[in-house]
Amino acid sequence: MNPNLITIDLDAIQHNFGTLRELAGESALICVVKSDGYGHGLLSVAGALSDAGAKWFAVAHLEELVSLRNASFEQRILILPGIMPSEAAMAVENDATVALYRADVAHALSEVAMRLGRLARCHIKIDTGMSRLGVLPHEFHDFLEEVRVLPGLAITGAFSHFAVADVPGQRKTTEQFAAFADVVQAEAERLPELHIANTGGILGQCCCGLPLARAGIGLYGTPPADGWECADMLRPAMRFSSSLLSVKTIPAGATVSYGATHLCANETRVGVVPVGYDDGYPRSQPGGGVMLVRGRRVPVLGRVCMNLTMVDLSEAPDAEPGDEVVVLGRQGDESILVSELARRAGVITYEILCALGKQNPREMCAQI
Repeated sequence: MNPNLITIDLDAIQHNFGTLRELAGESALICVVKSDGYGHGLLSVAGALSDAGAKWFAVAHLEELVSLRNASFEQRILILPGIMPSEAAMAVENDATVALYRADVAHALSEVAMRLGRLARCHIKIDTGMSRLGVLPHEFHDFLEEVRVLPGLAITGAFSHFAVADVPGQRKTTEQFAAFADVVQAEAERLPELHIANTGGILGQCCCGLPLARAGIGLYGTPPADGWECADMLRPAMRFSSSLLSVKTIPAGATVSYGATHLCANETRVGVVPVGYDDGYPRSQPGGGVMLVRGRRVPVLGRVCMNLTMVDLSEAPDAEPGDEVVVLGRQGDESILVSELARRAGVITYEILCALGKQNPREMCAQI
């Protein structure tokens, strides 16, 4: 039996929704549940958010939207990267709101909408500085006029995406908002669903009175990066636990794991945890990995393997096989936050949450 378990605190997700909704002021929240709810479970997360009053969701793929519709979610759902023309029928049939920045997609949506006797809802994506998806600001008005006249198409909003709002006080964030506001101001009455702020924008109070704001990583209990004073207002929603598979004492001079990179200077009590990079645990941790056993921090020894990791039990000498090991979350008075794990691995928190959540059994609960 696999002892690895991801536990998701749905109460924490509802708490974070309420916190971000308050910080967003007059801006209603679009809850970003893409990538399987950032590894937390798409349908369970959406259910908790729906119960908390969420009126909007955002996804990355049409299949995610269909999953939500099949589960009877009736919220407005925005497909953030947009769709391909071949997906137009499924998008219209499932009442998607599509990010729009290609004329061929607009024509495909219009054709399907007319054939089905329905509306195809769209938000025009504007590229204000990510150089990723969207029409450039100087192209916006011509593109809007081209697609607005297409029958069956309902252009209800426009949006952009901050490039550096994860870091507080960035000049580029202010510049991007100004560029967005400048290009849409003449259309604000006819485009009532405008949004640009992500979690960093919400925490930094960059919603600036727009009707909508997109809450992503903050819903799951972590700020987008270090340096946010209000981060303690959020509650982590994910805990990852396992158990000790083996405990033994090895002699001084023994080496641990592949490459024999760790040499034990003294006799060492070593625990083996059935967690490795196949389970989403980062193999590379230049700063040294750490787990929790019996409420104590125990360092990772040597290289992380595909399905196993060794830990030094010197700080937990009474530990035995079967004892709980916490990889992410709280145990007793100690905790490992996703920000710490990401920092040790030299990656971002998003990557850790998605990897752990998708690779391990999940259980939904409250108050972890």
